[in-house]
Amino acid sequence: MIWAYLLEVGYNSVMKEKVKTVLIFGAGASYDCGNPTKIRIPMSRDIYNMGAIDKIDQLRSAPTTWSYIRSRASSVQITIQTEFEGNTEKYLDSVWDNPREQQFMIDSLYYLRHLTSVGEVISGNTNNYQKLFDWVIKKEEIRLSDVISFNYDTILDSTFCPRFGIEDNPKSYLGLNRSGPRLIKPHGSANWYVKIPVPDHGKLAQYSDSHRRSMEKVRLCRDFILQPDIDIDQINVGDAGRISGLISDPGNILPRPCIILPLLSKAVVTNVFPEIMQATEDAISKADHLILIGYRGADDDFTNILSNRLSVGSKKLVVSTVGMGSAVEIRDTLVKLGATGLAGFAFTGGFTRFIDVLNSQYSQSVVDFVGDGYLCVRDFRIKKDFMEQWVARPISDSGVLLSNDFERLVKGQEIAPGAGF
Repeated sequence: MIWAYLLEVGYNSVMKEKVKTVLIFGAGASYDCGNPTKIRIPMSRDIYNMGAIDKIDQLRSAPTTWSYIRSRASSVQITIQTEFEGNTEKYLDSVWDNPREQQFMIDSLYYLRHLTSVGEVISGNTNNYQKLFDWVIKKEEIRLSDVISFNYDTILDSTFCPRFGIEDNPKSYLGLNRSGPRLIKPHGSANWYVKIPVPDHGKLAQYSDSHRRSMEKVRLCRDFILQPDIDIDQINVGDAGRISGLISDPGNILPRPCIILPLLSKAVVTNVFPEIMQATEDAISKADHLILIGYRGADDDFTNILSNRLSVGSKKLVVSTVGMGSAVEIRDTLVKLGATGLAGFAFTGGFTRFIDVLNSQYSQSVVDFVGDGYLCVRDFRIKKDFMEQWVARPISDSGVLLSNDFERLVKGQEIAPGAGF
């Protein structure tokens, strides 16, 4: 019994010394999470591109709650491309305070929920999230502290939750009734909704068709839709069919999707999910290593939290990125938010290539755990060496092991002030 206790204490003490790694996922991860040969749901700069939307059978017929989007989409998409350099978040910021755009904002909320739900169906069961978490579970060197997803979809959820004992409710996501890594979704989830009582049930009964009844529900509840104050205990969980049914049925309940519109500044809706925002801050404050996968770190809320973390105390934070060509730039931009940050690896081959490298037979040559568990992944090609053997060789500088300063840091050696950028 004593030996068992000592072994457990020793095991826990080792675990506590390991690097606390937080994985952060953005739109690029969901876009590149499934079979690349399948049709992909438009994201970011193309979410109002009806030319792309109409190529997808499940999206061709507009649901009643976002028919207004279809009438505006073409002009909005042109404006985003020509006046806002393809930045949808900047466009939405610019029209947020315009009273004439309230209907567009409300319809966008329901439209994005529907778009996301269709994306989940198209992605299929086998995806990169599944492969990544299977790999993480096998690696004793990595300590997964938390997972943060800025995506609405539940593609990640469906593969992460069963592996880490998370139930299908927001409290379990935040670890309020369990132990282990949390799944934190600061922008909400497509399958979360709150029930809004519609104030004028008698008037709704006058509408015989579901389309007009749905629009009337939205009209009567528009203030709460745009400026909600949602307690985590109010959040219900339901699939797309359940939410769509509540929207159009004759009852006096309207489901409000628990997602936040993609604005650069979330200040207007920061209090929508206070418990979730607090969990986000807590996760980043405790982290040693942030690995951003398909996430630009562009919105103000995240950069403010990260900046605060980098500027407080002497504890070093390593920032690594997985994405396409901009991964190096994104990493360096985030690192420079604070003087105590260090540049981790930047993998520019994308999410699918990243997973392929992790699972490659050559991974021992290009995947390292430095220090007490800082992950480093280099991209590579198979080349011949001087002995005419085919071996893995790192390519470019996109996945080169962090920096000499970083290696010295994790080995407990001194580094020059301000080094590591």
